[in-house]
Amino acid sequence: MTCTRYFFNIKTGPPFFPPISRRFSLSNAASHAVAPPLSNATNLNPKSHPDGPVSAEKPTFTFPVSISPAGTVLRGLNYIKGRDDPVAMKEDDYPIWLWKLLDEKKSDKSVNNEDSDLFSKSKKLRKKAAKKQRKLDAIKKASGKIDEVQIPLTQQSIDLPSNENGSWVGASVAEEGRNELRAAMRVERRKGIKEKNYLKSV
Repeated sequence: MTCTRYFFNIKTGPPFFPPISRRFSLSNAASHAVAPPLSNATNLNPKSHPDGPVSAEKPTFTFPVSISPAGTVLRGLNYIKGRDDPVAMKEDDYPIWLWKLLDEKKSDKSVNNEDSDLFSKSKKLRKKAAKKQRKLDAIKKASGKIDEVQIPLTQQSIDLPSNENGSWVGASVAEEGRNELRAAMRVERRKGIKEKNYLKSV
């Protein structure tokens, strides 16, 4: 019995494989082929740009002249153990926001506010506030204009406003009065806590 594969090989013939040297020569020719230049290629070199070198736009900011020139060793500012003291850099090496920190000086409300708690201030500020208050009292006494004694809101014996008419206006007025009393009680409690903490520390 004759195998069918034998007849198939006779008709088609054996497979053709190119010699090894020819295969290597084809691969080398493909690797050494030079790609054609692109007609729409973009020149990425900023120096050879037709309109001149391309430079990034920097924000316009006039850097102030620092009191420490570049390279000055800032002694005493190192807070990391085992490290050297920092060295001052050029003015434009620092970020812009660093130079704007002192432009807007935020005033301390607890110091400038006359109604602030004296126990939250230092001894020097307490003496200054007491001296100012004595001076104001002397001026008022000499002019004859003595203000009426104002009773704190938390110690007044008056009734809070109520919505007797049942209107929206009365409800808003009553709510405003309660919020005002609640805020005054909160401030008084905070003052009491600060006073107790101060007396404990003495």
